[in-house]
Amino acid sequence: MSKAIRSGRFEQRFVAVTCHYDVLTWLEPDWVLDMATRHLSRGRLRRSELRLRIYRTRRSAWRVFERHHYLSGRLAPSARCFVGFLGETPVAFAGFLPSIGHAGVRRVTRLVVLPDYQGIGIGSRFLAEVSKLVRADGHRVTITTSHPGMIAHLARSPLWTIRAIKRTGSSPHGGRNRRDITSRGRAVVSAEFQGD
Repeated sequence: MSKAIRSGRFEQRFVAVTCHYDVLTWLEPDWVLDMATRHLSRGRLRRSELRLRIYRTRRSAWRVFERHHYLSGRLAPSARCFVGFLGETPVAFAGFLPSIGHAGVRRVTRLVVLPDYQGIGIGSRFLAEVSKLVRADGHRVTITTSHPGMIAHLARSPLWTIRAIKRTGSSPHGGRNRRDITSRGRAVVSAEFQGD
């Protein structure tokens, strides 16, 4: 919300009313009127620093994240998996698979940040760090996505190079389950990780 407001696209002021103190640093308000203390604070509050710990994990960790993936909850049995933790809470997941027909290339097959932790920059930083780990093992890293937020991030990040853009997504496939969610009708972008 803070990002959208500060983008300059809104001509009016935005006033939020909440009883939750924990959102204040994320909203970065210009002023805060605390009705409990009757105190007015001016000046933008600074966000707390987040420290994400990343572990390579078993595929079973996917169960926590699968229902939050925007396309399909399925994960290939051979996926190499990583989970990011804030304190003791798992908040982000990434899975990688070998890219068929491309020796030495690993592609991101699943990337999920739990809803309560979205919109604060965890996904893009987590993706960069796990991509560095995979690259340190001697593999190139690619991602193909139709998620609009991820496409915007890949396009502006110096860590990624766009390799292909397909404006209309995939064509229908003859899979066994016709209710599978696909990228049909949406733009699809492929990118390669360039970070160290």
